[in-house]
Amino acid sequence: MLISMLYSKLRLATVTDSSFKYHGSIGIDEDIMDALGIIEYQVVNVNSISGDLRTQTYAIPEERGSGAIVARGALSNFLIKGDQCHINVYCQMTRGEANEHKPIIIETNEAR
Repeated sequence: MLISMLYSKLRLATVTDSSFKYHGSIGIDEDIMDALGIIEYQVVNVNSISGDLRTQTYAIPEERGSGAIVARGALSNFLIKGDQCHINVYCQMTRGEANEHKPIIIETNEAR
């Protein structure tokens, strides 16, 4: 039996831009995608810090090293520049794998 587990998470991501003129998705700095183990078009969950959004979309790469988090398409109706969100990635694994698994957690997309 496979169970769903948190694979990785970007906490307190600050949206750097939003654009309705796109068919959907969330753009994520390609370095952050790599660090979280996300590939282009992979499904991710996006949760607003305010608590009024919890949705699923897919990730597309933004410029490497930019720190960009871009709400696109319908998502831009809920998240605009300056808003904060969490981006969660889930995976399926056996109970044995899950017992050994530790999710990848990145605290923010903002430069330190």
